Amino acid sequence: MENTFKPRCCGIWSALSKEQLNFADIINEFIDNARAAAATRITVHLVQTDTDEFSLEVTDDGYGMAREDFDQIFSVGALRGALAYKRCGMGLKVALANADPENLSWEIRTKTTNGECSYIGAPYAEQMAFESLNPKELKSLRRSGTIISSMLSRSVFERGLEGTESDEERIAMLVEILRVTYAPLLPKEQQEEEDSHLSIQLLWTPLLGQEQAIDLTALSPIWVQQNVGYDRANIVKHDSEVYAQYTFGKINPMPENWRFYRGDRKSAGLMVYLHGRLVQYGIFSEIWNCENPRQNDFLFVVSLNGVVTKLPLCNGGKTQLKIEDTKVHDFLRWVQQTCPEPLKG
Repeated sequence: MENTFKPRCCGIWSALSKEQLNFADIINEFIDNARAAAATRITVHLVQTDTDEFSLEVTDDGYGMAREDFDQIFSVGALRGALAYKRCGMGLKVALANADPENLSWEIRTKTTNGECSYIGAPYAEQMAFESLNPKELKSLRRSGTIISSMLSRSVFERGLEGTESDEERIAMLVEILRVTYAPLLPKEQQEEEDSHLSIQLLWTPLLGQEQAIDLTALSPIWVQQNVGYDRANIVKHDSEVYAQYTFGKINPMPENWRFYRGDRKSAGLMVYLHGRLVQYGIFSEIWNCENPRQNDFLFVVSLNGVVTKLPLCNGGKTQLKIEDTKVHDFLRWVQQTCPEPLKG
């Protein structure tokens, strides 16, 4: 049949939806997918359509999805781009399945750099069809890009945003998570957007309210005492293809934050970024072999870059380093050697 493709391992939608990704992680996966397609401008549009229902749309200006790649892109285990955290090949499918566990509402509209415009939508099946679109139907995409959309239940929207009492507080927590997750790439406060690597705008429309536009800037710690460094040779068994930019020391705690830089046990310790994306934070006793105090203002922020295959691995959800990876052990040993006594002084 014309305009069809067959993803590999298509019968595992229900299994993928049981991953129970937090709502912020679903959005992060769509952002990661955009970045893997070289996107620099991303818009996350969230609209409350009913008391317990929302619509999510993520638009990017990446190079789009070519039809000849549909088989691979929609197959479990497919890889896209050259980013360290995209190596598992599960992100897009897991995010779609968690956003739309019933496999009924998700849609993708995409435009490649050569002007090819396509539509793919639910259900994810053994044989899938795509439609050709007129470029006029994708006016919001200029040269190229992708629009991913899905309806969301309230339970999906609230997942991982516990401790909040209203949707406005949930949006505030989501904004904080995004601002920290992509901090090395986002513009700093008082910095021109053109000077950053990534622009993310969140558009939020509550059920009985006006649309709110939030241009995300990096949320960084306020350092009281810091040591700044750059290391290209000693992170993973003296491999010069891996390098780190790092800062460690004491911070001014921000207890008003929802999750990060609070100066407490959960937010203190090591924060690890791979190619500009946060993959784990709050690592302490595993490195320094001592108890993590309840109140702790020590922070070690490190951003790793370099050849993808040489970098430490993270898990499929990109929420922690893969502890069985020998490169992770080498990296944590380097952190301990760089800062042997985190609580001293």
